Amino acid sequence: MNLLLAGNESQFKIKLGKADANHGILLSGDGSGNFSYVDQVHSGLNIQGDVKSMIHISKLKSVVFGINGKQSVTYKYR
Repeated sequence: MNLLLAGNESQFKIKLGKADANHGILLSGDGSGNFSYVDQVHSGLNIQGDVKSMIHISKLKSVVFGINGKQSVTYKYR
């Protein structure tokens, strides 16, 4: 099993600034509880905005990301 992480938060107070450097992180699992980072060049992830929800649709081999104030983004995987 793998882990897919997404986030960001741009609604902080001005004093703190935005936390928007996360464009999606894929961690590849080895089946024994260990995970390795997969860089964005290989994962293909480039999710822009504040991700508020994520749903895996296994039948379509897709992940849909709900992004605050924007249209949802769908990634298909192999």
